[in-house]
Amino acid sequence: MLAWRGFLTLIVVGILYPGVSLAQFSSYNLEYLEAASGPPTPPGMVDIIVEADTHTPNFYKGRAEPSSGNPLRLVALPSIANVDPDTLTFAWTIDGTPLTSRTQSITVTAPSADRILLGLRVSDKKGNLLAEKDEYISISNPQILFYEENQLRGLSHTAIPNEYVLIGDEASIVAEPYFIGRNDTPPALLVDWTIDGQKLLLDNNWKKINFTRPNVPVDQFKIDLTLRHQTKLSEQAEGKFTLRFEI
Repeated sequence: MLAWRGFLTLIVVGILYPGVSLAQFSSYNLEYLEAASGPPTPPGMVDIIVEADTHTPNFYKGRAEPSSGNPLRLVALPSIANVDPDTLTFAWTIDGTPLTSRTQSITVTAPSADRILLGLRVSDKKGNLLAEKDEYISISNPQILFYEENQLRGLSHTAIPNEYVLIGDEASIVAEPYFIGRNDTPPALLVDWTIDGQKLLLDNNWKKINFTRPNVPVDQFKIDLTLRHQTKLSEQAEGKFTLRFEI
């Protein structure tokens, strides 16, 4: 296609500008067409595996999601023919900022943001670009869901909605934080349970609280749980529900 365009340019120039050197015009136009075609496409492909080191319950079927301040493992999976994988180098960037590590697998700390732009360039030992990829990764906020624990049926896998109705005399509620650091627990994790604004004293199991129907008439309680990490300032979560008593 480039040769045909150059040939047609020579004809047009010869008709419109008979007194001008055709070689001068043809050289300029051919160079312009070559530059406009852009850099060559890298011959290979690369995929990126994203593994968030955050907490999810054992029964949760989804995958852990990245959250600010917590480790994020990135693994490159190149697909490049006729190249020794041991000779490849990997240039990583986050939001355009280069990372120091140039290995196939790296671990970073997720920044405080709604999402990040992850970039990867794979090159050979001579510096030739073989594959590249840019993709956005969403950064999630930690959240708390509540589940009923029954002495006979065990822990329910269905989260309590905004309201829980206590039919019997006792109930046990377990809080499950999603997407906080996998190993974040008290005392690094500050835990505040409140009932109608009054702070509860915790026992050994900070996730679980037990309720007993009060002797005095009462319709409902407002239950609130707040989690805050002492050093990961972006790691905060709050969950709440209403405990209503069936009369």
